[in-house]
Amino acid sequence: MKQQIDIGIQADIPEELFVELKKHIDSKESMNWERLITGALSLYLLQNGANSKEVNRIYLESLFGCQI
Repeated sequence: MKQQIDIGIQADIPEELFVELKKHIDSKESMNWERLITGALSLYLLQNGANSKEVNRIYLESLFGCQI
């Protein structure tokens, strides 16, 4: 298995979106920003034709909050 390397990103989003995302994260004990963004990006890729076991694994890990 390849070593996973995490890369930081920065993005400007509308304040309204940030406020709602923060409410969601704050209301779920097991949720954090990394898990939310990783899940959203990997789901986007899967829905738009990515055919990768690694992207699928990352999505499932972010969805269930555990290592697969």
